[in-house]
Amino acid sequence: MERLNDIHILDTETSTWTCPEVGGSLPHPRAGMTLTALRGRLYLFGGSGSSSKCFQDLQILDRNQMMWLDVMQNETPSRSNDAQRESSSGRPDDWIVARRSPPSRQGSSLANPNDEDAVPRIVVEGTGPGRRAGHTATAVNSRYFYVFGGSCGSDYLVRLIIVLS
Repeated sequence: MERLNDIHILDTETSTWTCPEVGGSLPHPRAGMTLTALRGRLYLFGGSGSSSKCFQDLQILDRNQMMWLDVMQNETPSRSNDAQRESSSGRPDDWIVARRSPPSRQGSSLANPNDEDAVPRIVVEGTGPGRRAGHTATAVNSRYFYVFGGSCGSDYLVRLIIVLS
């Protein structure tokens, strides 16, 4: 099975498909991922790539700019462990906080220090969910999206909550 990373848009009034030009770095080709619409963005999570390798990355497409944003993982969250809720298994739920941060100039090769980076950076805090494909995701109250289930190999997975700040 071939994995893809292209985007097609269906105009429901004219029943026609278009393939827009999309900027930024394309996510790896995958299948079995979720794509959740929330606050003018599409949040792509998980899926499986070649050789059934599962992903645990979060990719974000800005629908207004039609550009994949620069997502940076910070595995040391700024929130205290008390903010994590306990699940029925006694383990803390997985969580991610995504927020916009100014583009980094450290190590930048910009010719003019007044120039802005073209792609906004999103910082994702926390260890986040494990690798999975075949899960579901839904947006709730313009701030959360919930991911449920999925699997990676012979491991079947449970819920997690992703909080957007």
